[in-house]
Amino acid sequence: MMPEVRRLVEAHKILREGSKGPDPHNAVLKSAVVFLCATWEIYCESVALEAATKISEAKIDPQELPEAMQWQIKVLVHDADVQKSKPLSLAGDGWRKVVVEVAEKFCDALNTPKSKPIDELFQKSIGLKKLSGSWTHCRSEIDSFGAVRGDIAHMGADAPKVSKEEILHYLSIISKSITDTDNAVYDHLKHANLLGKAPWQKTN
Repeated sequence: MMPEVRRLVEAHKILREGSKGPDPHNAVLKSAVVFLCATWEIYCESVALEAATKISEAKIDPQELPEAMQWQIKVLVHDADVQKSKPLSLAGDGWRKVVVEVAEKFCDALNTPKSKPIDELFQKSIGLKKLSGSWTHCRSEIDSFGAVRGDIAHMGADAPKVSKEEILHYLSIISKSITDTDNAVYDHLKHANLLGKAPWQKTN
């Protein structure tokens, strides 16, 4: 999806060619921010769900799962109303399906891809703590990007204008953060109590 962001930047350049003064086409660049943020959110959800699926398919003892994962599995099958609780769904290999259901639950809940909710998604879905600590760029940069997207989504035409340089900066940050996230999840899954092997080819 990244090329689409670059195409929007190029489209804005064509529209503005030879023009000076106020920019009536800034909505094109604002849409690039929204598109890039959606790309980042979809990536985080996709890799978290893929990782959870790989864990659910691995030959491992569920009692060896990270503590955060075990807790969320228990929460998902428990209900204050005993009649609605589903502890038997964990019997045998039932826990495997629940692992994926937990990941789906938190992926569905992610609507602001800033550092805190992303950290929560990965910790609760696959037991990976403080994912944002693996990012080359400071987490505050991801949060600032998310705030710009939020302004555009909620303020529309009244949101502050964005420049081509800002878009390219955000594109660089998100691209690198995707690589960093991919590698952090890779290293996490390789642990002996999870897959014990490489889940995929590591990103350079």
